[in-house]
This record gives sequence, structure tokens and C-alpha cells, in this order.
Amino acid sequence: MRTLSRFSSLALALTLSVGAAQAQYIARRLSTPSFPQAVSSVSGNRAVGTFGSSSTRNREDAMLWDIRVGTPTFPESPVNSAYQQISGDWVIQSQFDFSVIQVTSNRTYTAKNLVTNQTVSLGISASANNSQTYTSTVPNLREGWAFTNTDVRSIAIGPYNTYSSTAFNLATGQQYSFTWGPLFSSFPRQILDISGTNVLVNLTGTGFGFLDLPTGNITNLSTGLSSVRGMSGNYIVGTSTATGAVAVYEIASGTTRNLGTIGSLTGASTVMVGANQTVGTAQQAGSNRAVLWDNATGAGTNLHGYLPSGYTSSSAIAIDKNFADGPLLLNAFNNLGQSDTYALRRFGGATVEIDTPEIATFDRDYTQSGGGVSNAGTIQWTNPSGIYTLSGGGYLYSTGSILGGISNGGGTLSGGLGSGGSGGGIGAFSATGGYAQGSGGTLLLNIGGGSSFDTFSFGGTATLGGTLEIALSGGFLPDVGQGFLFFSAPNLNGSWERIVSPGYLWDVTYTPTGATAIFRGPLAGGTSAPEPSTLALISLAPLALLIRRRYNRA
Repeated sequence: MRTLSRFSSLALALTLSVGAAQAQYIARRLSTPSFPQAVSSVSGNRAVGTFGSSSTRNREDAMLWDIRVGTPTFPESPVNSAYQQISGDWVIQSQFDFSVIQVTSNRTYTAKNLVTNQTVSLGISASANNSQTYTSTVPNLREGWAFTNTDVRSIAIGPYNTYSSTAFNLATGQQYSFTWGPLFSSFPRQILDISGTNVLVNLTGTGFGFLDLPTGNITNLSTGLSSVRGMSGNYIVGTSTATGAVAVYEIASGTTRNLGTIGSLTGASTVMVGANQTVGTAQQAGSNRAVLWDNATGAGTNLHGYLPSGYTSSSAIAIDKNFADGPLLLNAFNNLGQSDTYALRRFGGATVEIDTPEIATFDRDYTQSGGGVSNAGTIQWTNPSGIYTLSGGGYLYSTGSILGGISNGGGTLSGGLGSGGSGGGIGAFSATGGYAQGSGGTLLLNIGGGSSFDTFSFGGTATLGGTLEIALSGGFLPDVGQGFLFFSAPNLNGSWERIVSPGYLWDVTYTPTGATAIFRGPLAGGTSAPEPSTLALISLAPLALLIRRRYNRA
């Protein structure tokens, strides 16, 4: 008998088709404990944040999520520590300390590698019980760099502030420090962002410029931006001086253009620049909507539609700075003003698992041309209902919900789940739309007992063709004549062209709304199906050894 492991090995060798113009995300709520907490940053499959606060809980704890799981862990950290940012394997960790005797509070910042535990000291923010004396250090991360901007105000130097910046190459340990000197402006010179070989600073002769780290020289840029949110690759993102809209300055061409509008959304503002993408927030009928722009094309996406129903407003928190297709963090608000934090990760890869509480959302019809998708959650569309197409040998295993239809022209559909998306279990497949199976498609029916077998239920018309594959599992052998009603739809057209079940004979009977598989026993001569050339030599072998017996529909 053919085993499902042979199918899963094929699925792992293939990849999913993810069109560049398609947006598809899997949403998971990140659970948070009581006390004040904040999810602040995301990179890869990790998100970081802080649990509690020194004022309400007398301590802080750093929190770390695997966004595919959604439950936080509390890594071993110094007392009163927090995770503020993450980029790749590096996090910014802060530790808070308050001295009653000196009436001072200090926050120490460290860059820490979560894999190697390597640490780099980034400086200290300190304040006394005097508004004229403080040191404010603000750390940041991007692409293997940490950088800090420090503002020092002291009675000893008068009412003016001194500003400095330091860039830390986390791979080499090299540091570059710059003191900008006293300024009469409330907008200090500082490092705004680092991407590749470019270090972006502000308050130059034309507003912004590139800093050469070894020499300290600054090359002015005429960006056409009145403010800057960040930089990634060839793009600097901020606010257009001319229009006040969100805009992007293209470094290579030296041109500035507005980022695209998104449907009926207005009043857009940016929050963070990722790897060639930007997240922000806009308004729709008085409610906030989290949005995403592609820096290269300016195309915009309303991210609110990728959240579960019931949320009336949303806003962007963070985007992965390292990967263009990396995850996003959103705040989602219901009509009671209660908020949840959601991680959106891209739908793609050789295998994709959608867990029970997760929702995978597509913005248009989707084609899976290879790979394996294991759905225990929900698959839906922003503009329901869409069509999920299987082709190129792709495998879709689902015990969850699919809020649309299925077109199976060249893949395999199964009702059972297995570890790693390989299938092999028993389950109930359901879709609200219809089902169309072409000659190259396969429906895989796994039977493990008289009441334990895959079922397939569709809310729309089903048109059958191609192959029905029946596999017995767990050592179960049905009685001859035993039937399994496994397929249902309000309208059923056509029939499967062939049945594949090596070693066994099956019939299928049809009604206008369903199909039943009937066991006819093992093949004569053992449990291995003979080759077609051998079948031709067996004069008594019925035609049903090649194709299943055809029964008239009732």
C-alpha cells in the first residue's frame, strides 16, 4: 500500500508559488500576561517586548515570543530588564536602576546576540532630581549595526545641550563616535539610520546627509523631505516638504515621489521603515488602519483586512528591518477599546503550517504550485470569496476552515493533518465554496476505521474528475461491502476517472449530493497491485483493476 510519507517527501522538495503582486499573511495573536506590557519589535520568527514596569510592578521583565507559537517566554536577564528592539539575532536590552540616596535613575543599554550571548555596551541614560542635569541615550538597530544618540544637559555647561552619536559594528566590534557640539536648536544632529554603507544624519546644510564613518565627513542630500522616518537600501522614507504626504527619496536617482494612496484611506503617516517596505497608519471613516507600502513601487496595502473579524481599528507597531518579506506587528482594537497585538507573517515556503488559532488571508485568488500546506486554522480572503488552486503537485491538508472554493487541477487534497504539514492523519475537510477537480488532480481519502475516515464537505457545486486515492491506515481492513460516506456538496457533478488503492478493490456510488466508497476486498495474489502489463495477461481480471466500477448516480 502506498504510504503518505512518500507524498510528504515530494512536498518538501517543492516550493509554493507566491506571486510578487499577491499579499498573503498568517495572523496570530501574541498572548500577553497581566500587568502593563508592550510588544515592541519583530524580526524573523521572534518578537520582543517588556512585561511590567518599575512604577507599577517594581520590576520589568524582558519578553520573547516565537510568533509561530504566540506564547511569550522570559529569558534569563538582569533584574529590571527589558527587550526594546530586535534585528536578526541581536536585541537591545535595557536595565533600570534607581538610587534613593542620590535621587537618580539610570537605564543601561546593551546589544545582545540571542544565539551567541555576545554583548556590546551601548551607554547609559541617567537623570537626577534636577531638570537641568541629565544624559539621554536612545539606542537603535539595523542590519548588523547598533547606533545611539546621546543628549547631555548639565548646569556646568549652561542651558545648552551637547549631542553625540556612536555607531557600533556588531560583527567586527568597531565603534565610530561623533560629538556634534552645543546647538541652539531643539533638533540635534544625530544618526537617523544605517543601511548598507550609508549612514543617514540630519540637520546638515540641506537638512539631511550621509556620514562617512571613518572620516566624519558629511555629504549633503537634497531629499525634498521635511522629516525622515528611516532608510532601507536605495530608499529614504519621510514626509514630503511640498505635499505633506508620506514620500520616498530614491538615493540612486536623486528623485522624490509620494507613496501610493490606498483605497479610501486618508491622512497616512509612517511608523517604521523595514527592508524596502514601510509601515504606517491611515484613517478610514474615523478609524485607524495599519498600512504597508512597497518603497520601490509605492504600492500600498491595507493591513486591517488580514486581522480576524471584530476589530474596528488597527495601527502598525513595527516591521522586520532585515527581511523584505519579514513579519509585521499590529495593534488591533475592538469596539470596547480593548487592544491585542497581532503578528502577521508571510504565507510561503516549502511547507506552511496554519495552526488552530491562526488565520491565513489572501487578497485575491491564490495558486499553490508545489509544496505542502497544513491548515488547522482558517484560510480566507479580503474580498470573499476567493479560489484556492492546487497545481504542480502541491499538497493541501486541512482540518480547519476554508472560506472559499477549491480548484484542484494538478495537486492533492487531503482531509487529515500530520507533523510538519506532511499529512497522514484523519480529519474533516470543509470549504464554504465549491470544488472542481481536473484530470490531473487527486483527492486523498485516508481510512483508519469504521467511523474514522476523512470527510470532505463543500458549500458549493462540486465537479469531479481525476483520481481518487484511498489509503488504509493503522492496520485497519474494512469488511467486504463496507461503505464510507466521505464526500458531500449541495450539487455533485461528474465522477472520478480512476481509483488508486494498491492491493485493494473499491467502488464508488454517487448521489446528487454525495459519494460513498465501498470496499470490495483485496486483490487476488496479495496486497501489491500488479503492473498494467501483468493485468493484461490475467484473463479473469475484471476491468475494475484498472479503473473503478462505474455505478449510475441515484
